[in-house]
Amino acid sequence: MKLQRIAPFLALFILHALLLSTMSLASQKPIALWDFNQTNDLLRATSGTGSLAVLGGVRAAAASGTGSSDPSTNADFALQLSGFLKQGTGAKTAGLEISASTVGFQSIVLQFDVRATSTASRRIQVLYSTNGPSLMAGPSFTLTVPSVFTNALTADLSHLPDIANNPHLRIHLVSDWEGDAYVGVGGNYSTVGTWRLDHLRLMGVPVGGPPVDP
Repeated sequence: MKLQRIAPFLALFILHALLLSTMSLASQKPIALWDFNQTNDLLRATSGTGSLAVLGGVRAAAASGTGSSDPSTNADFALQLSGFLKQGTGAKTAGLEISASTVGFQSIVLQFDVRATSTASRRIQVLYSTNGPSLMAGPSFTLTVPSVFTNALTADLSHLPDIANNPHLRIHLVSDWEGDAYVGVGGNYSTVGTWRLDHLRLMGVPVGGPPVDP
């Protein structure tokens, strides 16, 4: 009998949580977007305000974005990162830095598409800084299919302290070890491996918008 009385309340709680989650996603607005189709100024934000910088000595170049979620039908390019570090060195130091202000936004989310060759590191670590030089660990991703775009990877930063309404947010997407070594996506790790990033977007819910699930 007790279970019969509890079940309707549990169902209502789950439905309420799903509705709040849906409202949060539907309320997401772009803070900054990079589609990398302006090859003469590859790191410049396509819309919004933010900046990109390469980390750890990697090199940035334009490459085909075919297979990504970028809706462009004219010139679909992606940002290719090459020149990653030697095996066993520099974990969490090589990749891409995103800098942007989230003032006026909460429930911050970073989404991106990524394509890695078989010898590139399969582990992507998200690091973030809210106060200058200090970096803290956020979500991580493990790629399993080489040479194919994995689209709309989502780093949900909404639960992390001081991310929202921050004028100096920095986010790193960097290659990381598994244990004490890099592991390739589909083979032995090598410094010739590359990542391609496309349709990179930092999003949030405007402060004062619909309530979100804490």
